[in-house]
Amino acid sequence: MNPRSFLIIFFLTLAVVGVPKATFAGVEISDTVTVEGEVPSQGYYLTFEVVARGQTGEDVIKALSAVDNVVKNYFPDYRGGYFSIKPLWKGESSNSTGETFQGSVTYTVKILGVRTQEVLFEKLNALTKKYPTLHYRILATKDAVDPALRKRIYTLLRFNILQEAQRRGKLYGEKLNLKCKLRRVNFGKVKPRKVEPGENPRVSLSASVTYMCY
Repeated sequence: MNPRSFLIIFFLTLAVVGVPKATFAGVEISDTVTVEGEVPSQGYYLTFEVVARGQTGEDVIKALSAVDNVVKNYFPDYRGGYFSIKPLWKGESSNSTGETFQGSVTYTVKILGVRTQEVLFEKLNALTKKYPTLHYRILATKDAVDPALRKRIYTLLRFNILQEAQRRGKLYGEKLNLKCKLRRVNFGKVKPRKVEPGENPRVSLSASVTYMCY
């Protein structure tokens, strides 16, 4: 596997300096290797809820259907879209407008870029002006990473850890004038890294490694 064949940039950092420990069999060294990579941007998933009120159930359905048309036209692979309509109990309705029904709907759409996001909010804001009792709110966002790419990234992280561990083993051997062999590698979990707004997602993977030097 050639790491350069992937569109991923990796940085190697020393998390813990190797610690030698003499044993009857030789010198045992424990170390931690951490690699970090940039994940190619694949957009993100945006989940939002729309709520509308009306004097009749038909009024509510009309407002929610306008939102539904926008989502279907611009985000054909959306998830959700199920209307929930209910009558308002006494005290929930507006005395000034006589609203007696409320409806809501939730969608999850994939945002591929800034312009895609702008189009969505422009359309939703226009509908809130057309239907004054309609409003929306963002529920959640999540980075979109294809499962196959996620697996390739994890495999490449492990590969880079093993390469760096082998390199360090040679260095330890040169410093101690011994032959150091990689004895154990315990991989941790892939963790997201904090990035600045607009930057691609980053992840890191650490592994504790043990060498035996003779």
